[in-house]
Amino acid sequence: MTKWTTTKTVALPALPLSPTSPQGEKAEAAASQHRVLLVTVMGERRGSGGGVGSKCWYLLTMLLALACLVLACLVLYKYVPYVSRPPPTPEPCEITYCAYGATCHANDTDGAYCDCEETCTSVFAPVCGSDGVTYINACHLRRASCNKQESIVIRQERQCDERDPCENTRCPYGAECVRSIDGTTAACECPKACYSYGDNVGGAEVCGSDGRNYPNTCELNKAACENMRNISVVYEGKC
Repeated sequence: MTKWTTTKTVALPALPLSPTSPQGEKAEAAASQHRVLLVTVMGERRGSGGGVGSKCWYLLTMLLALACLVLACLVLYKYVPYVSRPPPTPEPCEITYCAYGATCHANDTDGAYCDCEETCTSVFAPVCGSDGVTYINACHLRRASCNKQESIVIRQERQCDERDPCENTRCPYGAECVRSIDGTTAACECPKACYSYGDNVGGAEVCGSDGRNYPNTCELNKAACENMRNISVVYEGKC
């Protein structure tokens, strides 16, 4: 059983009263303001056919709305030109290259310009430059490169006259030579963490001499070091 509501419009006829009488004046005013009366009639409709019809009408309405939407998109695609937004304006330092270790600065007057670093910290972290000079830290090396307008890069992260402690060190069982903080001594340590770099060198799955598969060469060396065994790579891929 489905309830439904209908709205009917009924016109009120003029009242047969004398317009000069008080009752007539009131009736005429009411009639002029309410010429049309909306009468709501409640009723009931029985039967199951109405529910199926309502569903069909709903589906038809949705299909019609979808068709209109597709038609509107086709019209917009065919007749409305596409206007692309202009690319964002890059920052001045984003398009300015500073050579010889200079730093890019920008202001409203001069725009982007390159300038050498004026001050550097006095933290002692010696580096050896490609010019054979030992600098207090990397900042001093960059400032020297900028002031001299020469290309000076870090050759090694220690003093130039110091020997690399890992130069003649051979670590067994897949261990790695790790330098101390001051770079004067070194020790063999097992790899603490292994990172996968996809198809890069050493990043592919390998088959070990122990017959086991390892995700990469680093994992093989890590297992060999932790178990104190000599395990080598037989070939890349699964065993």
